[in-house]
Amino acid sequence: MNNFTGVIPAKLGQNGKLQVLDLNSNKLIGMIPGDLCSPNQLQILILQKNFLFGPIPQGLGTCSSLTRVSLGENYLNGIILNGFLYLPLLNLISRTAQ
Repeated sequence: MNNFTGVIPAKLGQNGKLQVLDLNSNKLIGMIPGDLCSPNQLQILILQKNFLFGPIPQGLGTCSSLTRVSLGENYLNGIILNGFLYLPLLNLISRTAQ
């Protein structure tokens, strides 16, 4: 826990070398940026235990490099993306409500 506050910057996913993003147990608010996985290098995405809301971005479902996604204990809504079903390396999805 780092006590980060505010929103996740939309440009964060544009870093071509980002492979792991672990922002677990902070005070982040807002929606998950739709292009966190651009240009498709992100392998681990951990955003659990924040105050994020809204739907899970469709772009995450097309990120073939993802091996772990943990989004639990937020205020996300909507459906689990069908795209996650086709990610060959993905082994964990957590979207537990608080």
